[in-house]
Amino acid sequence: MTVRGVILEDLLGLDTYSGGTLVSIQSVSLAPLTLKYLKGAKHFEDRNLYLAEFLREEGNGILHVISDSPDDCFLNYHLRFLERSLNLAHGDLNNRVKFLRIPILVGEALTQRILESRFEFRRLEAALHSLPNPILDFWVTGPSEIELASRLGLPHVGLAGSLLGVDGKSSARRVFRETGIPHPTGREDIYSLSEVQEAVRMLARDSASESFLVKINDEEAGNGIAEVSRTVCDGSSVAFRSNMEISKSIPLSEFESRLSEVGCVVEERIVAECTANPSVQMQISESGKIKNLATHEQVLSGHSYSGSIFPADEAFRGILVSAGYEIAKHLRSKGVRGIFSVDFLATRQTAGAEWSLHALEINVRKGATTHPYFWTRILTGCQYDEDVGVLKGPSGEVVYVSTEYVHSPKLHHLTATEIIDLVRSEDIEFSVSRRSGILLHMVSSMQAHGKIGATAVANDHRGAFRLLDRLRNSVSNLAATAV
Repeated sequence: MTVRGVILEDLLGLDTYSGGTLVSIQSVSLAPLTLKYLKGAKHFEDRNLYLAEFLREEGNGILHVISDSPDDCFLNYHLRFLERSLNLAHGDLNNRVKFLRIPILVGEALTQRILESRFEFRRLEAALHSLPNPILDFWVTGPSEIELASRLGLPHVGLAGSLLGVDGKSSARRVFRETGIPHPTGREDIYSLSEVQEAVRMLARDSASESFLVKINDEEAGNGIAEVSRTVCDGSSVAFRSNMEISKSIPLSEFESRLSEVGCVVEERIVAECTANPSVQMQISESGKIKNLATHEQVLSGHSYSGSIFPADEAFRGILVSAGYEIAKHLRSKGVRGIFSVDFLATRQTAGAEWSLHALEINVRKGATTHPYFWTRILTGCQYDEDVGVLKGPSGEVVYVSTEYVHSPKLHHLTATEIIDLVRSEDIEFSVSRRSGILLHMVSSMQAHGKIGATAVANDHRGAFRLLDRLRNSVSNLAATAV
């Protein structure tokens, strides 16, 4: 395959596109509870500048439509890495990468703002004027993204409007059942707490699980999840409701309202002596070609994602990829296109036992494991070897560890410039010659939430973890001196 083919097929699933302008609108269009209770969601735009890999083909350009969140210093930091990695002259990059900032309100998605403001919509139309062969790319495709593409009269990458919701929790359970992929015992398409209680009562008869999880269909990132003990399933509805432990301390009234609107699933909570949280990333190209992109082990804090390790453990890596292909074939038959991931729970009762994998959910969108993967490929020049599930380059394999939570109580006193300068001065910034180091992938969350995101690339996981430890210590020390 040509370099161009690798770029467009792996990055965007485009295997027939002739090139032109990628209009990158990485709007964080999430379900209401997730958007309200996920700290730092507005700042996820920081993470997606890896899309500049699209520029590797001569003549291609990018229009990044962004909010007021990303810091100019941070944008320049990433562009400097891209110049070096793509071997582009500074002037060339400036000519081919454009930015359009559109201010948004707290809790507002970028595409929502563009649709609701005639002024901002016209600004976007003007920016698109005369751009060659534009195609839209979104972080996630939802109703607002489909409407925006329609109003602009432009094609978009990935999911069609008729397939929205194909990755909801209930839909995912049906996919797992139809493909024969093991998944937790449960029930789907439930629309009231009384139905939830009845489902728990029925599941308790067939499962030895001590508790059960209630997952709202379209909520993500640990939001819209409640745990309930089997001991209250036969009690009154009042006792049942009062004993629901809802993640993120979301009020029961909000949880119930959203559940009744979009539905939920109820599943047994699987407990084991040894557990892991792996995922597999797949791509279905516009022509229907299926490709495995990566496997990861996710690091969770409760039900929430906080980081990832690439690649997943070799002990279950092959099972992940096989399941990913089966699910991809099924989704392809429904017309699904674009990048998606499947999250699993891996369990075993003793350290030497075989792992069992249970599929949990499907996400047809870019996720928190997408950006460290493509950034690492860009920075190192490595290619993914599907046969063994690793990134390989001329001088061997590389791995990485990525985190969304390098934090400190006083981090909000620092600026993006200070953090970037700190990484350079500590000599832990990614080095092309060493093929290792730290890339900061999210910094604008620092002021509001006291955290930043970083990816550590190295030849082995021990080296990657050492880099992250050095970053955390350095950030803590600097923050401690802040006024």
